[in-house]
Amino acid sequence: MDGNDGEGRMMRTSPVGKIKPLKSLARTFQRLQLILEGYLHLIYPSLFIICSLESAFEFIEGFNA
Repeated sequence: MDGNDGEGRMMRTSPVGKIKPLKSLARTFQRLQLILEGYLHLIYPSLFIICSLESAFEFIEGFNA
């Protein structure tokens, strides 16, 4: 098949128009991944501090009991 529809017009046989939305979607996911990684770096240290404080309080309560 040569891609000709019989009226002198060439039919589009390649998915050229479909690649752009996929590329923009991939860029959007990359941006979301970077944003989430940034938030996780902010959240995890605070979670580590909270867990450390809780274990410290449990340790102190163990001496008072």
